[in-house]
Amino acid sequence: MTGSRIRRAIAAICLAAVFYLILTSRIEARLEMLVFDVGQGDAILLDDGHGNQILVDGGPDDGILSRLGQTLPWHDRRIEVVVVTHPDADHLSGLLAVLDRYAVDTILEYIPEPPETGLFLAWRERVVAEGSVVLTAESGMQLQTGNGFSLDVFVPDPPLSAENDNSIMLSLRRDGHCLALLTGDAGVAEERGWLVSGQAKACEVLKIGHHGSKTSTSVELLQLLQPERGVISVGADNRYGHPHPDVLARLSGLSLHRTDQQGTFRISW
Repeated sequence: MTGSRIRRAIAAICLAAVFYLILTSRIEARLEMLVFDVGQGDAILLDDGHGNQILVDGGPDDGILSRLGQTLPWHDRRIEVVVVTHPDADHLSGLLAVLDRYAVDTILEYIPEPPETGLFLAWRERVVAEGSVVLTAESGMQLQTGNGFSLDVFVPDPPLSAENDNSIMLSLRRDGHCLALLTGDAGVAEERGWLVSGQAKACEVLKIGHHGSKTSTSVELLQLLQPERGVISVGADNRYGHPHPDVLARLSGLSLHRTDQQGTFRISW
């Protein structure tokens, strides 16, 4: 075989390999979860790699915009679903800026008693102006994230007395297997409701509840989940003393990531 034929044969093999990689990358199920470092607050993005995103909370300020800008393609100005786990400022405030910058198709929320705050009134005004479809979360609802992944929704019914205990909890699943449990600021009372709901099962990753507060992440929850990893979304030197030493002790056997120490947590499946 001449040198030119050898080069053509090698080129053909390389081209075939490239097409194979492109094909398999499109077929392979993929989802990326980013727990953004937004200080003392929560903001979590689920991205299927095909331009579809679910944003769970928006953090305490417009810093979420720089995080999204570093993550999403410059031309992608649409977020398919925004989930408001509950209307505390450290989860809701940044979402006002998100509505200003991005088109949002659907908003999922569970707010049994809307707070009479300037922030929440401003949120309602922005949502009306955006024209998003607003859905009230119910246990048993399921959000399809693409690529065979889904989010199972849990909320307490009837609502609990503490606002944090009415957080939307989300189980990220694929083929019935729980990959991650996102807990918002749910406390022990809501965790117990989830444990007896029929949704509860072992899960790979746990987003630690309420920034590591001692009122969340019970021993019972950890015993059932048996997570391999935990992530705490928390601000450095915050005035609440999060994460609490008792919680850190309960998490001692996990691979633990803290946004105040290691920045944004990123994992792909």
